[in-house]
Amino acid sequence: MPRRATSGLVALVLAGLLVAPATAASAAPGAAPATTATPATAAEPGDPTPVPLADEAITPEIATEVLEIAVEAVNGEVVNEATGETEAPTMALRDLLRVLPRLTEPQQEVAGRLLARPTEGFDPELGVGYTTENVKVGCNTAVCVHYVVEPGNVDRATDAWAYETQKTVTRARSFLLGTQGYNAPPTDGTRGGNALFDVYLADLGELGLYGYCAPESEVPGTNPRATSYCVLDNDYVEFGYDDPREPLQVTAVHEFSHAVQFGYDFTEDLWLYESTATWVEERFAPNVNDAWSYLEDSALTAPTSPLDRAREDSFSVYGNWIFWEYLAARFGDNVVRQTWNRASNPWQTHSLQAVEAALRDFRDGSGRGNLAKELAGFGAANVYAAAHYRSARALGLSAPTQRYLRLTNRQTSTSLIRSGVAPMTTNSTTVVPDSTLGPNRLRLRVRFSFTGTPSGGAFAIVETKDGKISRVPITLQSPGTTAYLPFSTATVRRVTITFSNASTRFDCDRGTDRACAGRPLDAQGIVNYDLRVERY
Repeated sequence: MPRRATSGLVALVLAGLLVAPATAASAAPGAAPATTATPATAAEPGDPTPVPLADEAITPEIATEVLEIAVEAVNGEVVNEATGETEAPTMALRDLLRVLPRLTEPQQEVAGRLLARPTEGFDPELGVGYTTENVKVGCNTAVCVHYVVEPGNVDRATDAWAYETQKTVTRARSFLLGTQGYNAPPTDGTRGGNALFDVYLADLGELGLYGYCAPESEVPGTNPRATSYCVLDNDYVEFGYDDPREPLQVTAVHEFSHAVQFGYDFTEDLWLYESTATWVEERFAPNVNDAWSYLEDSALTAPTSPLDRAREDSFSVYGNWIFWEYLAARFGDNVVRQTWNRASNPWQTHSLQAVEAALRDFRDGSGRGNLAKELAGFGAANVYAAAHYRSARALGLSAPTQRYLRLTNRQTSTSLIRSGVAPMTTNSTTVVPDSTLGPNRLRLRVRFSFTGTPSGGAFAIVETKDGKISRVPITLQSPGTTAYLPFSTATVRRVTITFSNASTRFDCDRGTDRACAGRPLDAQGIVNYDLRVERY
């Protein structure tokens, strides 16, 4: 079931405005975590560090709108139009931190309250913060969990649940930093009482929220990095799971992933944030399968929708975790981490260029690691999704093809077909050999060329009648390419040819919901192709 969305109103308001620039003492873990009330060393509320704006065109009016959305998000009032699900405030708070310099002094005080930790006080108009100082803190060597112990308080959590949360977040941290090899989130100094990562428990379920992670202050350096903390629900009883540890697992690793990401580049494109954090859920908690609920709104089921788009009425920024599942099967999990390494480069303009650069690190003589070819391979695999993904097999999902052709003894060829392929999408054609072609030795000749984009890719899959599929990468050459594919009526059930447009050339800062809030410079690649059955 969908748990959170930041792809709606917040994303669209900020899409064209906030763009990545081109250029302690701790207690041993146990069932009753140690220590007492709110640490005296906690920072004063309202003092987040203002950070440079990526675009000087951000006006005070826009910043005010961002603030208003953040207020609504923290109060659980931002709802995805398509699903009716409450949106988490993680990205709204990220965007708020970025517009601070454009807010008035009174507005900055409100923003400070929104970005403040729960222990820094309660504001009834903003709906954040603990209403009591009766707060415990339990720390191990990596994570501190802060929770209310006052009887009858809405935010109260049990010692046992606080310890369960501490174990889960610690395990998520070890998975991300150890198994997956990411850098630890930047330390927050003594905020929260020491330099360990802080997690706060609160009754978020009443707001329809599972959890969120808030960026706090920019870390000085050459790329935009930020410290952060997370807030998770205090029991997860409102969400209908048989075992509340399941939503805790996926929420903890998803939100801690955002804390990690803020340490690489807290200005990155939304789709990269959410698709990779959702993909990590599948790696960390493979038996929960929460991420599966997003696949009906993804590039798997909607291949002609751009991979990087953050639509207001869509969960695709989550559902596109399946793209990373495909790449990880080909290159290993480190392809995801390497993309974030590339994204953190201050000279990396936007997320798609980071993907392209990361794939180049895995390139070999066969053409593997070429974004255009990998995107085409992804689109082709999705037509046969059950053969590639456990999730798609269980859900019965597959990608639709845009054309379905049957070649017969009366129609052994097609006239020239022109098909548009938008940047970061795929387009597939399925061709079936009719039995009237006879038992001859047959092959399918595909002759095609791309125009309007320097980044076209092609891939074919041959499905035989015994259920086997063969992947056939096609290397494009200028001015055109001819490929020959098996087409025997005795053995071949169908052939699917997938074209991709993997152009990463964008005119950034144009107010769109695409990568770098830009407009694609190769807006519509055109593939021209014809098909002919040949005897040989």
